[in-house]
Amino acid sequence: MKIGYLDIGLKALCLIPASILPQCMKKPLYRLAGYRIGPTASIGFGALLLCDKAEIGDNVRINPFSVIKVREFKIGDYGWIGMFTLCYGNGAVKMGKFASLGMKVMLNAEKDITIGDGSFVGQYSNLYTHSVSLSYTKGYPRKFKDIKIGKDVRISARCTVLPGVSIGDSSWVGPCSLINKDIPAGVFAGGVPAKVIKEDVRELFDKVDGDGLLRRLKEMVSDFIESNGIEAENDSEGVLVLNKYNTIIAIGDTIAIESGRKYILLTLKECALNRKDVSWFDFKNYKARVTSPLARKMYDFFWSHYGERIELV
Repeated sequence: MKIGYLDIGLKALCLIPASILPQCMKKPLYRLAGYRIGPTASIGFGALLLCDKAEIGDNVRINPFSVIKVREFKIGDYGWIGMFTLCYGNGAVKMGKFASLGMKVMLNAEKDITIGDGSFVGQYSNLYTHSVSLSYTKGYPRKFKDIKIGKDVRISARCTVLPGVSIGDSSWVGPCSLINKDIPAGVFAGGVPAKVIKEDVRELFDKVDGDGLLRRLKEMVSDFIESNGIEAENDSEGVLVLNKYNTIIAIGDTIAIESGRKYILLTLKECALNRKDVSWFDFKNYKARVTSPLARKMYDFFWSHYGERIELV
């Protein structure tokens, strides 16, 4: 029996109800089905995986009401699947470390789709590995080919990628673009159909030195505090006191750690503190240690609002 693209068999009858179960019950059921799931991965309410083979890394977040029904699904550590995302077909979807799909992305994976480390596909974008919908014997075109997206690629919102397309590392595609041909590495492209607009995408970036990075970190922390309605007092330059949370946020050079308080440090230097009362973000090596719910909330905020890919240690 078929419902749309979902073949309802024994595995499906077991796993469809699992989509509404809590994490502590859902993940063991998926593991019994043969899926490899990292201990810190999160699969949201209503999210459904129906694959012959699945491998989900650590710190992956599959958000609520996403459906993944492909032959093989693999997503590396720190991957992100947005709400209401749909992946379906008889091919494989393989996503690298820190790769992410925005909300309501659709992947038609009749052939294979590969998305490299650190790459992002914006919300409402569609990737098609086949282009047949009308009768081939009456002359309508037919194309089934893999899609390959390199590392650190940004595909903006509402883009469409057609079969056989490859996008090179570090390229950026503007919103609402139709990508029907290969995009080389390191360029900015856009339009319908997409064409190279700038040969060097780095021309669109701001140059950030040490002082500029400090300014950006202060902006990010200020935005986090304001967005979450947190009351903060300025103790000194780059030091904020959050009395409700008994927490001090220090931006820049580390400060003297006093017992009885919690700390969140944002530093430009390598940090290796191992204390239960100290969370830190090392923006030299892009690593972090999170020891409190507030620090975890900040980590998620930096990811979702500023695109920061920071490895947890």
